[in-house]
Amino acid sequence: MATTLPRQLALAEKHFRNGNHGFAEKILREVLVRAPHNAKANELLGYITGNRGELDDSFAFLKTATSAPDASGEAYYYLGKHCLERKLFEDAVNAYQQSLRRNGNFFEGLHDLGVALTGCGKAESAVRVYDQASTMRPDFPQLWFNKGVALEELKRFDDALQCYDKALAIDPAFAAAWQNRGATLNDLGRHHEALASHDSAIKMDPGHAPAWSNRGVTLAALKRYKEALESHERALTLNPQFAEAWARGAGVFAELKYPEKALTYFARALALRPDLPYVRGDWLRARMTLCQWTAGSGDSVLSSDIEPEFSTLLAGIEARRQVASPFVLLAVPSTLTQQRHCGEIYCKDRSPASTTVVRSANHVRNPRIKVGYFSPDFRSHAVSFLTAGLFECHDRARFELHAFSFRTPADDPLTARIQAAFEHFHDVESMPDPEIATLAQSLNLDIAVDLAGHTQGARTGIFARRAAPVQVNYLGFPGSMGADFMDYIIADETVVPAADMDSYSEKVVFMPNCFQVNDAKRIIGPASSRAACELPDDAFVFCSFNNVYKLNPRVFDVWMKILRDVESSVLWLISDNSEQIQNLREQAVRCGVSAQRLVFAGQLPYAEHLSRYALADLVLDTLPFNGGTTTSDALWGGAPVLTCTGHTFAGRMAASLLKAVGLEDLVTDDLETYQEKALHLARHPLELATLRGKLAANRTTHPLFDTQQSKRHIEAAYIEMCQRQASGLSPAHLRISRMPPTDDRNRAEKLPI
Repeated sequence: MATTLPRQLALAEKHFRNGNHGFAEKILREVLVRAPHNAKANELLGYITGNRGELDDSFAFLKTATSAPDASGEAYYYLGKHCLERKLFEDAVNAYQQSLRRNGNFFEGLHDLGVALTGCGKAESAVRVYDQASTMRPDFPQLWFNKGVALEELKRFDDALQCYDKALAIDPAFAAAWQNRGATLNDLGRHHEALASHDSAIKMDPGHAPAWSNRGVTLAALKRYKEALESHERALTLNPQFAEAWARGAGVFAELKYPEKALTYFARALALRPDLPYVRGDWLRARMTLCQWTAGSGDSVLSSDIEPEFSTLLAGIEARRQVASPFVLLAVPSTLTQQRHCGEIYCKDRSPASTTVVRSANHVRNPRIKVGYFSPDFRSHAVSFLTAGLFECHDRARFELHAFSFRTPADDPLTARIQAAFEHFHDVESMPDPEIATLAQSLNLDIAVDLAGHTQGARTGIFARRAAPVQVNYLGFPGSMGADFMDYIIADETVVPAADMDSYSEKVVFMPNCFQVNDAKRIIGPASSRAACELPDDAFVFCSFNNVYKLNPRVFDVWMKILRDVESSVLWLISDNSEQIQNLREQAVRCGVSAQRLVFAGQLPYAEHLSRYALADLVLDTLPFNGGTTTSDALWGGAPVLTCTGHTFAGRMAASLLKAVGLEDLVTDDLETYQEKALHLARHPLELATLRGKLAANRTTHPLFDTQQSKRHIEAAYIEMCQRQASGLSPAHLRISRMPPTDDRNRAEKLPI
C-alpha cells in the first residue's frame, strides 16, 4: 500500500528537524511528483536548498509554497528575506505582512518589514513598524540603525541622529552606525562632529569604503579639499565599483576648477549607476565647461553629441527624476516649466519646507524694517559687484540691515566696503542651517533676501526653516527656485512677461525699470591696448566674456557664420583652460574658421577687466543663458552688447539691461535677426560709433546705473511686502510704481544722526 502524503510529509519533516536534509529532500521530491504545489513540501525544500546556497531554487520553492492558501507564516517570512536580498521591496512588504497575519507580531518579522517599507519609499510606515518592534527588543542595535535610515529618508535628521546614538550605546563598535551618524551630522551642517564620527567608523572598520567617502564629503564641506580627495581615493581603492565615491570625488575636482578630472570621475560614476541623483546634470555641466560638444572628444565613456544629451536630461526632469540641479538647467535649452519642475524636485529632496514653522508666527513689527541679506558672495564676486552700492545707500531711517555671510570675509577692498555698509554683519560660515535660521528668527527679521538661490555655496535650508516672515529670491539665481518657502522673486516685465507669471513658484515683484541693481561706483582701470591683449590692431573685435559653460553649438555656429562673413574679424573670449581653448578652436575649424581668429583673454583684477571692454567693437551675448553681471560690465565699460531674447528669466536678462540703458535696438528676437544685426553693425562703423556714443551718454541719464533710483524701487517693494504680511495677507504679484531719476547717483544717502 502506498504511503499517504501526510505520512511522507511528516517523515520528511522529522528528518529535516533532525538535520538529515538529504533523506528529507529525497522524500520531499517524491511528494512533489504527486503534488507539485504542496505548500509544506515546497517550503521545506526552500529551506534545504537555501541552506546549500542554491538561492534561486530556494526562492522558487518558497514562491510556490506561498501560492497555496495553507502556506505558513514561516514560508512567507523567508520568502520576504529572499525578496529583500533581490531588492524586490514591494514583494517583500507583502510577504512580511502575510507572515505577521499568520503568526502574529514577532520581532524579526516587524524589523524586516520596516527595512522593506523603507526600500519601497514608505519610510513613514517603516518608522511606525520599528516603534512596534522596539517594544519587543529595545536592545537590538540594528533596529535603531534601520530606524535612523528611515528617518533620514524623511529628512528628520535630529531624530535619525538619536537613533544612531541608541545603536552605538548598545554596540559602540557598530561601524556602519558611526558612518551614518556622520552623514546625518553632515546633513545638519555639524561638520566637525561629522568628521569625528567618520573617524570612529574607520577606526572600527578600516575597510569601510562608505565611511571613507563620507569623510571626504565632510572634509570638502570644511574646504579641506586635498584631504577630501584622499578620502574618496581611499574609498575607491577599497571598492572601485563605488559610484557615489566617483561622483563625490568629481565634485571636489569641480570645486577646485579641474573640469577634466571632474568629467572623468562623473563619467565613471554614471557608468556604474546611471540613476545616481543629479550626477547626469553634473556630468553634462562638466562637458559644457570644457566645451566638449562632439562625440568622441575627451575620454568620457559616455560621450555623444551634446544636444541629444540636453534632450535626455529634460526627459528626466519631465519624468520628475533627480537628474540635475537647477543651476545646470539654466544653460540648457529648457522651458520655464522644466526649470520650475527641476527646482521643485531639488528643493523637495534637499531642502523640504519645515512643517514646524508658520509663516507669520510670533512676529513682532519693528520700528525699522529689518532686512537680512544672505549670501556666500560678500566678496569680489559678480553679485557683490552689483549690490555693493545698494547696501551703502539703503535708507537707514526706515531699514535696519543685516548681512549673513556663508563665507568668512576675505581681505579685499570690496569685502571691506560691503562690511562697512551693514549695521550688522554676521559671519555664519561655520554654523549649520538650523542655527542660522534660529539666529535670524531671534533677530526678528521682517524680510530675508536670498542672494544665492541655487548657485554655488547656497544655504537653502535656512529659508526652508523660515528665517523671516517674508522671503525673497533675488539676483543670484535668475529663475524660479521651485521652493514653496520662497514668497517673492524680484523681476521686471522683460525678464518675466505677464503671461509667464504662473510659471514661477514665487509671486513676482515687477520693478518698473530693471530687475538688476547696479553699483555706479565700479572703478574702471587704466586703458589698455590691443597689442597688450594680443588683439590685432586692424581687426573688428567681437567679444563675449561670459563663462564658457554658457556656450553651445547652436549659438557658436552663428558666431562662426558672423566671423566668416566679416573679414579681418576675431572673436575675443575669456578662458585660461587649455582644453576649453583647444575644443573651441577645433569647433571653429569644423565651422570653416581659422583657429587663430579666436583670441583668449585670461583672468584679471576687476577694474582691469572692465577696462578691456573699451577694446571690443561689439559684445555678442549667449543664449539660452544671457550675461547678467557680464552684460552690465560691458555696458559700464562702454561696449555695446547684442542679445537674442530667450524664453526664460536667464534668457531675457540682457534684453532688460539694454532697455534700461536705452539700447533697445540691440535686442533681437531670433538668432537669424541676431546674426543679421551683428553683420550690419560690423559693416556700418558709423552706425556702431553712434551706438557707442549713445551708450556713453545714457550711462548717466538712464535707469540701469542709477543706484539710488533702483534702491528706492527695491525699498518700496520691501515696504509693500511687509504691509501685506502685517495685514495677514498672503504674498501676491506686486507692481512697483516708477520713481523719478535721482540727481545724486554715486553718493550714499546721509545716515540719520
